[in-house]
Amino acid sequence: EKIKIIKNLETKISKSKSPEEIIFLKLRIEEIKEQSKNVPNIKNIIIHNALKTICAFANTTGGRLLLGVSDDKKIFGLEKDYANLKKSKGIGKERDDFGELFDQKVKEYFGESFSPTILEKKFLKFPEGDIYIIDVKPSIDEIHILKNEKGDPEETIYVRHSRSSEKLKGIELSKFIKSKYRDSINVTL
Repeated sequence: EKIKIIKNLETKISKSKSPEEIIFLKLRIEEIKEQSKNVPNIKNIIIHNALKTICAFANTTGGRLLLGVSDDKKIFGLEKDYANLKKSKGIGKERDDFGELFDQKVKEYFGESFSPTILEKKFLKFPEGDIYIIDVKPSIDEIHILKNEKGDPEETIYVRHSRSSEKLKGIELSKFIKSKYRDSINVTL
């Protein structure tokens, strides 16, 4: 969202003839960029969003998550993530380190009993950078995510509705679990 705002402001700068307005717009762009640097818990929020999507896919009909691609389908790559890992040693090791971190977060957020057979993962290289593709198969059992956006313990079930992951509560959670239980009985019969 902030990138879109910045691009809109940059367009206004290119069309503006007023030096005062150009200065104001440039200051506003810098202010927005600075805000982006200081978002509290941004790392946990990003990790949680990716993993809640996996949870939602596993609890419904499966799906594909692309890391390194924006919601508007533009590739930005994982190279900044690689740089943040700071333990990479040599060409090609960045992918291994990222994959290892991803697997560690899956265990942390889903627990040791989460079946790795639900996920198929691979990297693809594009001129804009690497992307990580995670294909999620539907799970017979309901899948809980064990942490919230802050990284604190919290057991939650997410399901996929259209293009978003929805947290289930109350009656909707009860209906979902009953439906999963009914489906698993029908599969075994």
